[in-house]
Amino acid sequence: MAPGASGWLAIRPEHLRAAPEAEGPNRLAVTVRETIFTGQVTRVYTALASGTPLVVHWPAGAVPPVPGTELIVTWEPAHGVCVGE
Repeated sequence: MAPGASGWLAIRPEHLRAAPEAEGPNRLAVTVRETIFTGQVTRVYTALASGTPLVVHWPAGAVPPVPGTELIVTWEPAHGVCVGE
């Protein structure tokens, strides 16, 4: 993509992690909307301030956040894929 061009960033839910605000090279602030236990993971449905949805897989055995919780999620740069319009 050319500098300044619009595009989308694709990240698989299993590559997103909740992190302290100062941690990680890539960060997004999200608000938890809903959590659904699926057996191996809990799907945490969140949204950016713009309303854009983002799904995070919460590890099995860890207590997931409750709706309304604000989180910072991060991912390793190699896990993000930038795609054009």
